[in-house]
Amino acid sequence: NTDANSLGTIGIGFRSGASLTGTNRGTFFGYTAGQSISGTQNSIFGYSAASSATSLSSSVVIGDNALLALNATGANNVVIGNSATLSQAGGGSTVVVGASAQATSSSIAIGFQANAGTGTT
Repeated sequence: NTDANSLGTIGIGFRSGASLTGTNRGTFFGYTAGQSISGTQNSIFGYSAASSATSLSSSVVIGDNALLALNATGANNVVIGNSATLSQAGGGSTVVVGASAQATSSSIAIGFQANAGTGTT
């Protein structure tokens, strides 16, 4: 990306990091990974990972469709796993690890479908 406001940002994949206006120091890897993000210091990896997130900052999202279905905002989140997500749009300081796991702001969910109705936290 040659946008002067996107210094230090890397995007690899179709529309990966496409909305980089004002974004810097981010890494986006995968088809539509972080395509709508305008926040800073994010590392987004995976097919459609965080593709609907907007003002997400200082967060790590890893996994196909991780943080996909949410217009996520906030900061200091770690979301790892296929279809892992936050269960609300705003907030931050959240750790979600596991396929289809989900968590609310300032909480931790670890394990397959944790907090999704069939798993444990």
